[in-house]
Amino acid sequence: MKHKWLFGVVALGVLLISGCASKEVSSSQAQKEIEGRYTPKVGSATKGDVIQEFGNARWCRPLAEGEECRFYRKKKTAWIGDEKKDKQSYETYDELFAEFDSSGILRSFKAGAQR
Repeated sequence: MKHKWLFGVVALGVLLISGCASKEVSSSQAQKEIEGRYTPKVGSATKGDVIQEFGNARWCRPLAEGEECRFYRKKKTAWIGDEKKDKQSYETYDELFAEFDSSGILRSFKAGAQR
């Protein structure tokens, strides 16, 4: 009886760990995901909608009719290199350069991602 209980706990733990493991996404896949979310929103999404996903813009500059903003969302710090002395860190992130019309509606965008 004790072994069946232990086996059940171990099996549950393995299932939880395998279900929570995140799958690696390439930079181009991440960029395509962002483009897929925002392409249908051109002409309807507001600056507030973009802020909800990315947070406040890093910078905005006025255009003749509206403004352009850069949104940046850090995902995590990743490491490359095998040995301790050769390891280097880099940030993984999503970014969006968005142009808004004078009413704050998304007019166009360019997405980027680093994984």
